[in-house]
Amino acid sequence: MSKEALCIRAFAETIRNRMKKKSLIKNLRTDSGGEEPKNGSAVFVFYSLLLESLLYIPYKNEEPDLPDVSSYTATQLKQGNEEVHSKLVEIAERKKTRDDVSFFFATNLIPNINEPYRDVVLDAVDTLVQNDIGIGKATKKKLKNARNKNTPADYLAEVFILAVCSGKNRSESGNADKSTSPIEEAPSITQELIVVTDSRPLHPTDFFRGRDMLLDEIKNRLTGTAKLLLLNGMGGIGKTEICRKLFHEAINLKIPEVSKTGWLTYSGSIEQTVYARFPEIQNPSEKAADYLLQAEQYINSLGSTLLLFVDNTNDMTEKETAWLLKLGCKVLLTSRRRNAERLQALEIGKLKTEDCRILYRQHLSLQAFNSDSDSIYGIGYTEDSSPDENLDAIIELADRHTLAIELLAKTQKAAMQSVKA
Repeated sequence: MSKEALCIRAFAETIRNRMKKKSLIKNLRTDSGGEEPKNGSAVFVFYSLLLESLLYIPYKNEEPDLPDVSSYTATQLKQGNEEVHSKLVEIAERKKTRDDVSFFFATNLIPNINEPYRDVVLDAVDTLVQNDIGIGKATKKKLKNARNKNTPADYLAEVFILAVCSGKNRSESGNADKSTSPIEEAPSITQELIVVTDSRPLHPTDFFRGRDMLLDEIKNRLTGTAKLLLLNGMGGIGKTEICRKLFHEAINLKIPEVSKTGWLTYSGSIEQTVYARFPEIQNPSEKAADYLLQAEQYINSLGSTLLLFVDNTNDMTEKETAWLLKLGCKVLLTSRRRNAERLQALEIGKLKTEDCRILYRQHLSLQAFNSDSDSIYGIGYTEDSSPDENLDAIIELADRHTLAIELLAKTQKAAMQSVKA
């Protein structure tokens, strides 16, 4: 199975079907910047939008030899039958172009992506980048950091410019129509349709570790007899982070027998938690109690391949737990306590000392510490679990608690202190 390399076509098809049906585009070639609907096919509208992000400033400056954006060009780009125009590559390589594209995306692309799916689109683009064997490790790392820290417009602008600068617009196989599309290789359009709620968790942390065996145990139970599974443990131990990790595995189709997923955060009652969270419910009631019945019917219509996450259910009642047990899907809860004795439960325990050492050092921006020195020195170990008397003392004082380890490391980094200090 061949993979789709990053190119205009792959970038576009990872985003296009998440655009609003009636997108309004501001004309940035003029100072008035008035909004106007784009006429033509959906393919033409979207590809012309992408190319316009590169061309609107050169058009304002009346540069010569600018390529025409026609429906034929859009179709050829979509099919992978046309390479990127050399003028577009030349524009993309200019120093200021990234800022111009970011401004255009912030104005015309991001607002026209359906809001509930924006994080999913960003994850899909990130997966496309990380799966491209032609992109170097340093560039992948830079773009991963941009995904986590920059605005969506800035991040997508960087990826789009990289796609344009390659000058290519086809898969590695050389035939885009026969290649594996982004829909097969990344959490893109078809795979994203499995998310049935309008709410989604934050992207999982880059410092996730020490829970691989637990993740496997959870997935085994969910694909086994467990219908409703509770993750319980003290606050800050990592329950929500584990669920974020599993959620993003689900949208990447990495959990067997799960084809749909959704995310809810408990909000005082199950009625308020569920209310208005399922966009596909037809004629939704404005009354929370009636909507709960609609939600129950809708969820049950989705079948047992739906995995529903309900986070932070510390105050959920027995009656509300019973409602969840009536659903025909699998449910994963998090709570600081056992909500009901009849639930299958997994207690989330402390990290191993070795994992705490690595986690602590990673939160210090991959800095390693020498117990025989009062200074910080950057060795760059990302998996350094070696013992250190002073660091181990900190870890034991923190009781190997995940959040405490993170906060202590960040506090030390901010104070520019060594472990010994």
